[in-house]
Amino acid sequence: MSNTQSRTFKIHPYFKIIFLIVTGLTLLCFLGMWVLSFLNPDAKTMAEIPVLQDKIFRICNFGWQAGFGAIIGLIGGNLSSQ
Repeated sequence: MSNTQSRTFKIHPYFKIIFLIVTGLTLLCFLGMWVLSFLNPDAKTMAEIPVLQDKIFRICNFGWQAGFGAIIGLIGGNLSSQ
């Protein structure tokens, strides 16, 4: 039998808080974008969508994409520091 060394990962409480906040904001942006996409189902072109709705949609789109990148970065940074 070989000696297997068990690895234990210590997760800092601040990391948990930041991870939960980023995950929550990412999900909130994704949910907001999903809801906005169904608010005006009669619009066939971009010109028929209200300007404010389009801007909020773009903000939510950026928010979930940046949040997903931040989650990947947080996980990768935490694993590389171990």
